[in-house]
Amino acid sequence: MKLIKLKEFGFDALANLYIMSREESVNMLIDTLENIEEVNQLKTFIELSKNKGLNDVAGIINNLNVELETKGGLIVI
Repeated sequence: MKLIKLKEFGFDALANLYIMSREESVNMLIDTLENIEEVNQLKTFIELSKNKGLNDVAGIINNLNVELETKGGLIVI
């Protein structure tokens, strides 16, 4: 299983999320995920990025992991 560590792509949840609003953190996460080839091509990512106002960081990662797990991958914070 391939682990996709968001911190390696510049998304450091512990350093950033507690000082950001929900909207800012979701936007930052979407921007980070757009740069990860294994993620940005997922059907779930395409749909979530269109409706990012309806989600939070944990929900986005959870939804992506459902699809990504079937392809042998997993996003970790």
